[in-house]
Amino acid sequence: MMIWIKKNWLPLAISTTFFFAIGMPIHIYMRHFGDNISDSHVRWAEMGSAMSGIYGPILASLTFIVLVFQLVLQRQTTLLQITTTKHMLNQAYIQNSREDVSFYLTKLSESLDMANRSGITVREHLLSYFENASVVELLSPEVKQTADSIEKLYPQVHAAWSAIYCIYGAVADHPGREYQMLLVSSCQRTEAMIDHKTCVALDNYIYSLRQGKPAYPYQYSEQLRSI
Repeated sequence: MMIWIKKNWLPLAISTTFFFAIGMPIHIYMRHFGDNISDSHVRWAEMGSAMSGIYGPILASLTFIVLVFQLVLQRQTTLLQITTTKHMLNQAYIQNSREDVSFYLTKLSESLDMANRSGITVREHLLSYFENASVVELLSPEVKQTADSIEKLYPQVHAAWSAIYCIYGAVADHPGREYQMLLVSSCQRTEAMIDHKTCVALDNYIYSLRQGKPAYPYQYSEQLRSI
């Protein structure tokens, strides 16, 4: 019983107040003037005038309370709808971001496995020239020439890797734990599909290709994180 009262205290309080406000004037009137029904028109007119003077303000107050209560309920409903809509939009954005990352990772994997006439894949080229290259070496004309050559033959590598980083940046700009988890999981998914060494080589490759111009906060190359 106590649990039910705690859960329904507001409707119970409103109902009690309503019946108290309606019934108490009649109770006081009957105790003071008696409960006999009068045959006199004057007594009826006096009772009507008294009830009108009493119940007019009471009903006006009750109407005001009901309106306030309706406004509170309407505000709560609106806030709930806004919260629900925001949550749905966030979930849709997160789902779309995951699908986009998966799409570009698939395209990137296909590009990295492409081989030249000698049978050397793009991945092997990147690992050979960029994985262990220092910042000074990445800015050298020789390494830049190699980066330009890869960009000319396989532009989809640069495009896919930049698209993935664009998604990273968009997710990082959103506050909230769910977006932080999305960023971490997306980075881990990338490493799982591409492998860490290739991710480092890709970061260094983009840095060399752009000759040190800011592209985005690098996630995998440790030497580029502080730049």
